Amino acid sequence: MRNADTLGQLRHQVASVVEDVLCQVPGQRTAADPPAARDSLAIEIGTSRALRGVHPVESLRAASALYDAALSVLAARHHNADGAALAEVSSALHQAVMNRVGLASLAYVSFLMEKLHASRQEESRRIARELHDRVGHGMGLALQHLDLHRLYAAQDPRRSEAKLDAAVASLGEALRTVQQLSAELRRSVGTDGIERSLRAYLRANVPAGVQATLTVDGEVTCRGVTRELC
Repeated sequence: MRNADTLGQLRHQVASVVEDVLCQVPGQRTAADPPAARDSLAIEIGTSRALRGVHPVESLRAASALYDAALSVLAARHHNADGAALAEVSSALHQAVMNRVGLASLAYVSFLMEKLHASRQEESRRIARELHDRVGHGMGLALQHLDLHRLYAAQDPRRSEAKLDAAVASLGEALRTVQQLSAELRRSVGTDGIERSLRAYLRANVPAGVQATLTVDGEVTCRGVTRELC
């Protein structure tokens, strides 16, 4: 490892895992980290991996490597132990490692959810700006043209007709903007509903070797009572 922060996290994490295991082995009692400190380290690791764009599957690979390495060392230290004692050590090690993986994964998901929320807020602000700047401006301009159309109707029919045409053009542009924004919102879920979109997302983003299952219960298409959800 070339990253000093990552190496420091690894050393601290390994020491914490070993302490947890030794606390459960007869004759090897030691002072383990407080739960809050142990959990804080796992959360810190999960967040830092999310910041660097490291997928959780890499955490599982690291956990597997840590388990294999630690188990061989612990088994060598307790080579005189019977099978039940070694099984107890193995179970304690597995639990210690996976507890940390779970906490790190939750931190990773929480970080991504925050990014998703921020992204949705930014998208909402963008749409609001589009509605205000383009649609609002187009509607206001159309109303001005209509006012001038009424003003010139009796005095200058040709100019009045031009203002009416300009109002129609402004309304047409505003309508096209609304249609464009509406299409963008529909594409975020898709015309086939959220289930098809989620399955497409899983196919595109789940790494090879990882099995993902999506179970859908109920109506998820834009039909009937669920239309407002789409």
